Amino acid sequence: SGQLVEPFLEKLPLETYRIVEDEYGRLRWHGIIDGRKVIESSEPQAGTWRRFKAFMSRILPESQL
Repeated sequence: SGQLVEPFLEKLPLETYRIVEDEYGRLRWHGIIDGRKVIESSEPQAGTWRRFKAFMSRILPESQL
């Protein structure tokens, strides 16, 4: 099973983001794009509609969604 897990763990940082809370309580997405470290201030690869829905879910009670 180690032969299956090790390659997965090696590629994981190249295909995922690590979410970190900064000193002001804001979320930041840390990742590697084309071999360069990047820090995103909003959810990477999320379209406008998805961001809008996430925003609405923070301000409306769940029963209104």
